[in-house]
Amino acid sequence: MFKTSGRRGAGHWVLAAQDTVTGHAATAYSFARGLYEKLKMPIGVIDSVYTPLSPYVLRGVIWNRQSGVSTAYSGPVYESMAREGGAIRLRFRSAEGGLTAKGESLTGFLIAGEDRKFVPANAKVDGEEVLVSNRDVANPVAVRYGYAGDPPLSLCNRVGLPASPFRTDDW
Repeated sequence: MFKTSGRRGAGHWVLAAQDTVTGHAATAYSFARGLYEKLKMPIGVIDSVYTPLSPYVLRGVIWNRQSGVSTAYSGPVYESMAREGGAIRLRFRSAEGGLTAKGESLTGFLIAGEDRKFVPANAKVDGEEVLVSNRDVANPVAVRYGYAGDPPLSLCNRVGLPASPFRTDDW
């Protein structure tokens, strides 16, 4: 079953099928269908998409219409990198207001040179970016975060939401 949104939450339940589920709800439908096939039990899905908020959701914030205040709903998401001498500068989405380290320092970063061998890296927050380096890697070409077994991860945005693991390489 699928609950459609309506004015002030007064939606109604309809049978979920490919022709009745559209837009953002299609993702939820696919997820619920996968659960149903695995668990063999009915799954209810509620479509609570409010279209005027879509631009804010795409930017990684939730906007409170009454107070006019936006709040990040996602941790930092890797966006791009740039090489700076013997370091790599990483840029993130959902980093409005700056990045922070949970704990005393950033952990979980690896860096590789042209030999493609990853080694532990030093990382420091620089506003809404992170600068990653290792003194033994003169010409860095790639960074990974959260890829060494079960590393302690510490990169967060200003509201304390953690960054997801990522990699800048494709090898």
